Amino acid sequence: TDQIVLDFFYIENRTIMLDLEIMLKTIPVVVFGKGGK
Repeated sequence: TDQIVLDFFYIENRTIMLDLEIMLKTIPVVVFGKGGK
């Protein structure tokens, strides 16, 4: 599934910048409910 692919991508590419990007993209989804699946 897509989730497994994303999990492997994260494991292979984890960096502080990737973590920050994920957190910044999460904020509008939580606050406004936009951009999520």
